[in-house]
Amino acid sequence: MKRRKFILASAMATPALMLKAQNVNLLDNQEPFIVKAGEGREEGFDIKNGLLKVSGKDTLGQFSLFEMKNDDGPKAGPPLHVHTYQDEVFQIIDGEFLFQVGDKKIEAKSGDIVFGPRNIPHTFFQKSKSAHIYFSYNPAGKMENIMKAINELLPNNPEKFAQVCAQNDVPFVGPPITGE
Repeated sequence: MKRRKFILASAMATPALMLKAQNVNLLDNQEPFIVKAGEGREEGFDIKNGLLKVSGKDTLGQFSLFEMKNDDGPKAGPPLHVHTYQDEVFQIIDGEFLFQVGDKKIEAKSGDIVFGPRNIPHTFFQKSKSAHIYFSYNPAGKMENIMKAINELLPNNPEKFAQVCAQNDVPFVGPPITGE
């Protein structure tokens, strides 16, 4: 009977020990906040056509959210790439997109949500002239590093941008897709 209680107690303690090993302070009190329409979470964190809405710092690294608006479509998104450690969710607020997730081509429009699982290559193409989309990453990973590099490196230095992405666990594995 004592052995059974010990095993049960050990099994129940394992998740807490794993969180502690990941440097997650279980006593951290997170504060609620609002990010107003048209504003970003951090001053000075402006992404070309987009904003950081929820930082990985806000969620103990568990989630991040970016908003992008673009009025000069149709246009290709990023090259085909893989998130080694994050799932990515795309929520289309306005516009039309073609996604490639693995071998699947997915047509998506206003109101649709597309899920890109980690370790599955994916990309998208904005088919409409205007688009408004949210990207979330679970866990947050190093996506903020990549987003900061967009302004600095694109469109003039795509090779360096590809290096930054690979160094931050999101390697390119193929070209962007076309809208066909």
